[in-house]
Amino acid sequence: MGWVTRCGHRYYYRSRWVNGRCVKEYVGTGAVAEVTARIDAVAGAQRVALRTAREARANAVPAVAVALAPFYALVESVLAVVFAQEGYHVSRKNWRKKRGFAPPLAEQIPPTPAPEPTGPDGGPLPGPELVARARAGDVPAAQAVRARADGPGPLEFLGGDVAAVAISHIIARMVGPDSPGRAALEAKMGAIRAELVGSSATVLERLVADRVVATWLDLHKMEGEYAFADAAEARAQQPAFSAAQRRYFGAIDELMKVKARAAAR
Repeated sequence: MGWVTRCGHRYYYRSRWVNGRCVKEYVGTGAVAEVTARIDAVAGAQRVALRTAREARANAVPAVAVALAPFYALVESVLAVVFAQEGYHVSRKNWRKKRGFAPPLAEQIPPTPAPEPTGPDGGPLPGPELVARARAGDVPAAQAVRARADGPGPLEFLGGDVAAVAISHIIARMVGPDSPGRAALEAKMGAIRAELVGSSATVLERLVADRVVATWLDLHKMEGEYAFADAAEARAQQPAFSAAQRRYFGAIDELMKVKARAAAR
């Protein structure tokens, strides 16, 4: 409540919550009240600073999720095109092999691959458009996506190295754009990627491995914030933290399926 002036004298009151009600508490006047008011002002400024920092960290989580969303959507689209042709379906958010699978498009797929769809100018379609056509049921486009995914070509055909963009965004959030720690983190990401798939990996393997790297980095960032959060902030971060864990373990599961698929070919 603060200072109240009555009959030319200043009196200091505090307001505090008791059983859900705001209760006014009389402190006094004179030097004691002045010191108490200064202490309360400092404490109030600290609470405002903590609340502002907490809100900034809470808003940073959706910002990272927005940056990662295009990359995750691309991985899901490519996996859906490739796995659907091989008899997989999504069960409880995981890819599972159908029992007694027979390709539903077996009669439509000729013995030799159909020509890859081209754009209006006769050139190859951009990767994102090719994937979109494949997901819409275009058989030649699906075959082309599968052939490219199983090849050693660059990721740029998918519209740029979106994995590198997403990972760079997370690193910038963690250590800043020009921090000395950035080089160390990038080296760590490269080491993890090399350990996961090696240098002779296919496009699909590298794409899914990059998703493992991105989800690991996102989870590592959230673990650091969660470790230093107070009780209220930790409770607020718990849903996002749990979601990051699920994304990380799901990415590992997808990579294991892709590697098992490659080993069986």
